[in-house]
Order: sequence, then structure tokens, then C-alpha cells
Amino acid sequence: MEILDFHPDHGKSLYAIANDVFKDEIQRGMTSFDEDYFKRRAERPGTHIWVGVFGGKAIGFIVLTEGGEEVPSQIHLLAVDRRYRGRGFGKMLMRRALDYWIGLLPLKIKLGTRPWNKDMRKICVDLGFVPEAYLKMEYLGEDLVQYALFK
Repeated sequence: MEILDFHPDHGKSLYAIANDVFKDEIQRGMTSFDEDYFKRRAERPGTHIWVGVFGGKAIGFIVLTEGGEEVPSQIHLLAVDRRYRGRGFGKMLMRRALDYWIGLLPLKIKLGTRPWNKDMRKICVDLGFVPEAYLKMEYLGEDLVQYALFK
């Protein structure tokens, strides 16, 4: 898989992946994604989006926001097309974001995931993240596990 910086041409593929991967959350009230979501997100200062491309096709993405001196960086979204899961692509995207984060000021990066999302939990543990908090009914009426990685 090749990992590229986001380009607006990726928008259509990414919003389809996001709406599929996050369909449970969308059914519970999360705002669905549109073709311009990633373009708007990429234009925000301190936001970075990387796209996984396999066979010339966008198959996944990761969204990172830079933190500051007292605010951790954060992985907001990580998604891989269901047809390409189990091949290490999610972990590759996460490593790309972490490689970038290493050069930033914040000493901590965090992300939240559902307790039942065993694939994301495995990526977190494999890359050295530690569970930092268990947040009851935190988002869309469901629990979240917050993971953190420290430099």
C-alpha cells in the first residue's frame, strides 16, 4: 500500500469508505460524511489526512490533528475499506501518522475507540498505546476507551 497526502480527488472514495465503516455511529446520530468533508477537514490548520492507496484505489485514511504545548495531538478517524481489512493497512496508516507526530511538540497523542472494536484495540496495543480512560456513555450514548501514547 502507498500512503499519500490527501488530495481533493480522494474525497469521493473516502466519504464512501467513512459512511460504510462508521454506519453504526451514523445510525446513532453521528453526522454522515459527504464528498466535501475531507476537503473541509484538510483545510483546517493543524489537520493532516493521509490516504492509503492500493492498486490505484483509495482504500483507507487517517485524520490527525496537531496538539499544542498543553493539548495532546489526536487521531480523529482511522478507516479501512472492509474489503481490505486484515492486511495491516490500518496499522500502516497509524504508523504514518505517528511518524509525523514524533516531530511535533505534544508529548502525547490520543484516540478513542469503542470497547468492542477489537481490531482498533489491537492496533493501539501493538503500537504501544495504553488505555488511559474508560468513558461511560460518552459519545452517542455508548462507551469509549481512550488510548494514549507518550513520547
